Amino acid sequence: MPNIFGRNPRDLMVIRSQCDGMTDRQIMDSLVASGSKINFNHDFSRRNFTSDAEASVAAFGLVSNNLEAVQAEVEEVLKQQFRVPMFIPINSSIPEGATSYSFNVIKRFGKGKFINKDGSNVESATASMGKVIFNLEYAGIEAAWTLQELRNCLFTGVKLDGECLRAATEGALDHIQDIAFDGDAEVGFKGLLNHDEVPVYQGTVPDFTDPATTADIMINFIQALVSAMGTSTNELIYQHFGTGELICVVPTAVFDAISSRKCSDDASRTVANFLAQNNPWTQRTGKALTFKSLPEASDAAETGDGRLILYPMHSRVLEMAIPIMPRIITTLNEGYRIKAPMEYSLSGVNAKRPQMMMYADGVLGS
Repeated sequence: MPNIFGRNPRDLMVIRSQCDGMTDRQIMDSLVASGSKINFNHDFSRRNFTSDAEASVAAFGLVSNNLEAVQAEVEEVLKQQFRVPMFIPINSSIPEGATSYSFNVIKRFGKGKFINKDGSNVESATASMGKVIFNLEYAGIEAAWTLQELRNCLFTGVKLDGECLRAATEGALDHIQDIAFDGDAEVGFKGLLNHDEVPVYQGTVPDFTDPATTADIMINFIQALVSAMGTSTNELIYQHFGTGELICVVPTAVFDAISSRKCSDDASRTVANFLAQNNPWTQRTGKALTFKSLPEASDAAETGDGRLILYPMHSRVLEMAIPIMPRIITTLNEGYRIKAPMEYSLSGVNAKRPQMMMYADGVLGS
């Protein structure tokens, strides 16, 4: 039966017997004359294999040794290209086998008041608890190498090509990032840019890319937006979320505008520099307002004219569950191909307190 290199053990024995004392040219002429179909680019005699089984073992040993570095390469790609944690807190503490997870929401009611002499008007303090359940989905992709690529690795010293592995890792990351930013209606996942529970700012929104939009207009709008978010949360935002930064996610063109537009009364500071410290959130919590550029926000609004998203970067406000980050399960020998299947599991963006977030549509104009 042919081995993984497509050779029959008896053919290999014949080759070795014919190779004794002959030059490469003589070997080739001899076997071509006998009608052999053997590939002469691989000189078995110089590899000192004592049996065909050893050749097979050597080849698979090479595969195993190369694939020991597979997960390391996956981790490198994750570190270089994974953007989601910059925008959304990641919950990776959920057991890998879970198909959903939940958190409890406790609502407390009650406030002290003056009571009459017989105490008949005393207020009662009550608490109720609800459970919110978020689903998780299992996903995957695979990298694969052909048998010929493995032959090249063993006999020509060519390093196992990692491009298909990088492609698989990047494919997994692209999928996760698509879910994180845009959600997936098919499985009911919501994204950061299109969460239907997040309120939309109802005031006038300026076009940040319009040259006529001055620095003062930009500053006044952002400050009003932060104030509106604080008002909608009934001060809870300042009492319980004092740690962590306030994130303002904007389209790339808006980020460029606020990063380059100079303040009218201080040419040494841009709009972004000024707002980082001069806003209601920072004044009450001492934490800075941080602007982040997200290209996907450019067409996130229903009208297609750019969406701004304001929210505290805190897991009590929003999170995305990723119990299994992209990783290689094992390596599979399928004869002609060796596969490295990759798995991961994730949820959509779970807005635990959507009232602490705010959308503003139209920042790119109409």
